[in-house]
Amino acid sequence: MYKVEIVPEAIQEQAISRRRKMEEERKKRFFNSKVRTMGIDIEKIEEQIKKKHEMREIEILRDKAFDDSLIQMGQVREMMEQKRKQIHKMQCQDLDDYRKNQQKFEFRREFDLNDPKRLFKDKPARIGDDDPRKSVSGCQFFGGEDLTEKDRIKRQKEQMRVWAIEQMAEKAERRRKEIEEDKNFEDFRLRCSAECRKLQEEEKRIRDLQTAETVEYNKRLAELKRFKDYNYKIEDEKQNMRQIDYQLNSSKYILKEENKINPYTNRLRMDSYKGMTPKEIQDILDYQERQRQENHRKREIELENESKWDLRRTVNDLACKLLSQEQERQRREINKKINEENQKQAIADKERKEFYDKVLYTNQPTDAFYDQFNTTSR
Repeated sequence: MYKVEIVPEAIQEQAISRRRKMEEERKKRFFNSKVRTMGIDIEKIEEQIKKKHEMREIEILRDKAFDDSLIQMGQVREMMEQKRKQIHKMQCQDLDDYRKNQQKFEFRREFDLNDPKRLFKDKPARIGDDDPRKSVSGCQFFGGEDLTEKDRIKRQKEQMRVWAIEQMAEKAERRRKEIEEDKNFEDFRLRCSAECRKLQEEEKRIRDLQTAETVEYNKRLAELKRFKDYNYKIEDEKQNMRQIDYQLNSSKYILKEENKINPYTNRLRMDSYKGMTPKEIQDILDYQERQRQENHRKREIELENESKWDLRRTVNDLACKLLSQEQERQRREINKKINEENQKQAIADKERKEFYDKVLYTNQPTDAFYDQFNTTSR
């Protein structure tokens, strides 16, 4: 194989032509408003979503139609299957009836050779000793032959019948004896039940007597308890009266001046203290009155201080109000100056704009100015 030398200029020209072709295609995509989309096309997305929902609903309806068709086909198939089974059943039944009625075993040509009752239907070799078919050379009579078999079997059957009747009679007698024994047992059970009821009634009567005796005994105990409680109450009242009398007349519970002060400590005796004297009570009342007057005087001083503070608060509020009015007046003056400055600035801006529009920016752009834009996609 020979190596082909590729000229670098040809490769470069191919690359340049390929890039120019890609640039032209890029321009077509960028500068075509039908193809280019700036940002997100909400209407297109909503239309796509709507179409998607419609396709989904159509798909759901299609699936539902297929399901309904499948169910209907299944029902039709089931009906056809049942009909086929019914026809097959009728055919088999007709075939069985035909075989049963028209193709019986006895209707066959070879039935006389395969008849299971052929020997029963055939005539015996000999009916009796006077059978006219019997001949000298027929070998119809032999020594030791039981010619009274039928009579013997008949007598045996009669004997069996008699035995069966006797067994039935014995069975009936046993049944009668069982019934009689059951009746005797039932009578014995009834007598036992009657005796049990009598014993229960006697037990109930004895229990009622015991209950009555217990009630009577409880009543006597209650009467005795009430009597004891009454005596205890009387004794308790007497004890209380003696206690009250002792408290009223005992020196231990009566206050005396000589017993009030302890001579050793010159203090009140707590064991014999029975309350304050009128003088002590009057001293306490006088001390409370002095406390009330002192509190009244303190309250008047507090009211006077509160009135002074109220006056000072009123003066401070008036001063704050005047200061606020002065600040408001200064703020209005500052706002007025600012408005004047803004009006002057607006007039200057208007003059500057007129200068720009009428003097400075007087040249109009031509088509050559706009043609320099959108010449490349980069």
